[in-house]
Amino acid sequence: MRDPSRESLRQVLLKRRDATSHEMLKIVSESIRNILRGSSLFDDITNVGVYHAIGSEVMTSGIIQDLLGSGRNVFLPAIQNNVIVFKNVHGIKDLIP
Repeated sequence: MRDPSRESLRQVLLKRRDATSHEMLKIVSESIRNILRGSSLFDDITNVGVYHAIGSEVMTSGIIQDLLGSGRNVFLPAIQNNVIVFKNVHGIKDLIP
């Protein structure tokens, strides 16, 4: 059973995110990308799980391109037989269903 207060908060946050302009979303997404580029977080990491943005979510295509360009193994979630699995992505063409 879902917590009604938690569900209510989720709906409020989704409405705020959906109300964010496309320009602001691009600015925030690029800012996050730049923070990750400057971080040592991925220095010793070979495999990275990431999501591909849908709708008003933070745009991750640039981050995915950076990771692929640096030779890392990139995995995105997919649903197979009602189970979430992570699929290895080798390029942007792999994102097309």
